[in-house]
Amino acid sequence: MEMTATNAGLTVTTSTFSSIDMLMVKNNDATDFVTAAFRSAGNTTTPNVIRIAAGGFLVVTDFTVANNLTLTGPDSEGCECEIFIVGS
Repeated sequence: MEMTATNAGLTVTTSTFSSIDMLMVKNNDATDFVTAAFRSAGNTTTPNVIRIAAGGFLVVTDFTVANNLTLTGPDSEGCECEIFIVGS
């Protein structure tokens, strides 16, 4: 699925899955980074926060589905992202 991450934040609902084997985000923007926040096993209160460089990828295999993925762009124009989820 393609979505736009702005500075207001974008929530990708993952709680509809019972498990996620792999989650991948591709930042399609040519110049700006996107910040991804998510939780992994054993990480109960503090999310992992990772910047995805322009044109870069984030691939995660340890993802807690009960806590959604949040993508934040650097400004209100936003960054186009592709999100791939493998799970059930």
